[in-house]
Amino acid sequence: MALSDTNVYEYLKAVAARRDDTLRELYANAGACRCIFESLPDLAKQYVMRLVPCGEIWVVLDEWVAEGAALEQHRESCERLSELRIMEKRAAQGGKEEYRLHTQFREQMLEWLCGSEKGRWQRAPAATKDKGTTVEAMQASASKKWEKVLQFMLSGGEPPSPTVVEVLRKLKLIDAQHTIRSEGYSYLLHDLSTQLWLFVRMYIESASERAQIVQRFGSEDGRFGDGCLAVEEGTTVTLLPVAAPAPLTEGGAQWWRVRHAKQPGDTKAPPEGRVPAECVERHRAAEMLVFLFQLSFVQLGQDVGIEQLTAGQRQFKEELADIGLVYRRKSNSRRFYATRLALQLATFKGEAGGVEPPPASAGGESALGAALGGEAWSVIVESNFKVYAYTASEHIVLLLNLFLRVEYLLPNLVVGTITDKSINEAFDRGITATQILSFLGNHAHPRMSSGRGAAVPETVADQIYLWERELPRNRIAHSDAMLYDQWPSLDVFRRVVGRAHELGAHRWSSEEGMLLVVSAEKHASMDSFYRSLMR
Repeated sequence: MALSDTNVYEYLKAVAARRDDTLRELYANAGACRCIFESLPDLAKQYVMRLVPCGEIWVVLDEWVAEGAALEQHRESCERLSELRIMEKRAAQGGKEEYRLHTQFREQMLEWLCGSEKGRWQRAPAATKDKGTTVEAMQASASKKWEKVLQFMLSGGEPPSPTVVEVLRKLKLIDAQHTIRSEGYSYLLHDLSTQLWLFVRMYIESASERAQIVQRFGSEDGRFGDGCLAVEEGTTVTLLPVAAPAPLTEGGAQWWRVRHAKQPGDTKAPPEGRVPAECVERHRAAEMLVFLFQLSFVQLGQDVGIEQLTAGQRQFKEELADIGLVYRRKSNSRRFYATRLALQLATFKGEAGGVEPPPASAGGESALGAALGGEAWSVIVESNFKVYAYTASEHIVLLLNLFLRVEYLLPNLVVGTITDKSINEAFDRGITATQILSFLGNHAHPRMSSGRGAAVPETVADQIYLWERELPRNRIAHSDAMLYDQWPSLDVFRRVVGRAHELGAHRWSSEEGMLLVVSAEKHASMDSFYRSLMR
């Protein structure tokens, strides 16, 4: 997964392209449908709203647009609706295309528009209320947990949890020795919402990989066919034939549909039809996405009972609690709460989605910086390359150290200077000039960002870009080439050089030394021409 894939739409588009059951299961949930609807362009939303009450009818959407009016937005909306399979399309008369809303999506949208409570999470029973739980306590806990992840990336130390380390490695942010990589430095300069969305997305993908999926348990007696059912009993799971007449839950035990054996290539059913519990696929992507989408409808400070969650969602909740998106007072608590950023994450469009940076608050705190209840901090950049950061956070000081020469550390102020050495060290870590300037601009002090001038003075921004252009990798272009020498005669050499110019393959030549360098991709054509001359 690329770090540039930072918005929900791109992820759902990739899910739709896989043609599995994930989208179908998402469209069976009203909360998920509403969040996906919110991520659509305005014109696409209008098309959906017009068609929801009309039943399963086919319409030619091109007829809804006047000739020459908003055709680009119309095509974009139709394309996005088709890519997410919200609308089906088919050929119509006259070379046009007809569209129809996905049946499940339309039904769930209708449920939502009619105010149905179906599928919505309910508050936990009053008898299990957490005493002393406040929004401030939740936000402070969330901020501390996410800062622990960032500090682990920057300076090592005790890992937050094995799952967090696994996700960071799969994102290629750290290596096997837990040392930060160049991609990790770039990740740290993303805004907070982008960081968390990338992390959660990779968790969903890696969790699906951990759920070892094999389509058949080929026991010799034939008891176990494709897609066995299983019932969890402590640390083991009992497999039953797919035709076994059993409810999904019975006697408090949880039933699962088993799709994989424990070891890749293992086609034999385990003895007595029992496998370890981790062999069962319980971390399904659809379950976790539905959890995220439903989480966005929970009010800040509102508790939710865990009885409404599937076993896979309960595990997902625990992992989100490790990074601060979900709060529970105790590890065995029967209720949980959504933090402020979790409420925004489901419909987050991300940097790749073209969203403007969030505005700073009057107190100097960026909206993203405060999303987890973290410390308010801001930065001032002067035209003489001096930087003043109003912060006492250790991990923010570490971030500034990536591209700044820190000179003074005061109780609530960091003073430093942008130098060619500090910037080039940042470039060596894989950080770009755009990321540095975006980071400084997103956290600019309100008096810097609200004025007529830029948040970062033009002289400073231009110099940082100039230092980047002066890097050897930006001044020298590398390409594969072929060197020709040992020519039979000067005449043949000149004719081949002329042919290289005609093909656009010429890179360098010396008539004195009878040497010729051509692009490697044109070698076959050059070789063919040379052989024709030698016949």
